[in-house]
Amino acid sequence: WNKVRKGTTKISWVFYNYYREFVPQFSMASDEMVRFWWDRWRSFFRLQRGYEGRIYSSWRQRAAKRLRDLFHEIRNKGAPHPWIRDDLWDQLVEFWRQEDFKKLKEINKQNRASSTGGAPHTRGSTTYEATRDRMTAELGRTPTHSEVFARTHTRKEDQLWVDKRSADVNEAFLAELKRLQAERQALMEAGCPEPPPIDEAALWTRFAGGRKTGRIYGMGVVPSHQYPPLFPDDEDADTASGPPDLRERVVLLNREISQQAEANARRVAALESTVQTQSQEVSELRKAYADMYSLLTQMRSNGSTSTPLPDFPPPSPPPPLPQTDAPGTGSPDADDDPDYV
Repeated sequence: WNKVRKGTTKISWVFYNYYREFVPQFSMASDEMVRFWWDRWRSFFRLQRGYEGRIYSSWRQRAAKRLRDLFHEIRNKGAPHPWIRDDLWDQLVEFWRQEDFKKLKEINKQNRASSTGGAPHTRGSTTYEATRDRMTAELGRTPTHSEVFARTHTRKEDQLWVDKRSADVNEAFLAELKRLQAERQALMEAGCPEPPPIDEAALWTRFAGGRKTGRIYGMGVVPSHQYPPLFPDDEDADTASGPPDLRERVVLLNREISQQAEANARRVAALESTVQTQSQEVSELRKAYADMYSLLTQMRSNGSTSTPLPDFPPPSPPPPLPQTDAPGTGSPDADDDPDYV
């Protein structure tokens, strides 16, 4: 709790010091502004290796909620806060007076009542674990998070979702899971033998809104040690580690491929330069030999010397330039002959 509290406090600090443009809602902020806020916030922490993507997603959710809460407090007081410039305050007041904003407030109010009011669980006192165990026996395999959630949050009589939140969370989770599975399949087809597995529990937690008072929406009570903290403090950051995010793994692989290609290009350029230098030297030697042979031949024919001259072979024509073999032709080498040594 102290770690989460520290992270939330720093979010407030970022808004107090760097709210510099008209942003009535976090979702309306420019990408540059969001990235700037994120960079300012993360400068207070050393983030856990391999969890930066999850931390960023959690930070966005908390930052959006914190900015919304700050504006709610200001509207209730009816006076601007010192961290909001006068010109930005005038724009915010004008935005809050619009009918569209008032309608949106009413819709959100109804949604919150549907999302958090009561406990729309259709299995009574049966726990998440007990429902999962029963479904395992029925299906002959371990059910997915989505399957257990559908069993516990749809009505028995018509199989409809008990509320809007249930449908929205499940739909968002399945869409992201499908995308990650496609990325993982692409990595395997690209030659990555063991891409990191998809952590469905962490993915579900992200779309369910995180862990609150020991519980995760749709999963019940979950011990804190089963999930790494999303807002680590400095002393925990260096000792914690975990599987890298799938997108991060793709970036690392692309970087390695690019570096290897650059190294190969440098080696090829060096070899080409060496061959060119040696070719020039051979050409010069051939020319000198031809000149000497011509001189000796002339001296012999003119009888300008009484000293016997050695017999030098005539200059041979330069060898033809090497031709690049077409694919699948030419002599075998180490790449296409398994017995080549």
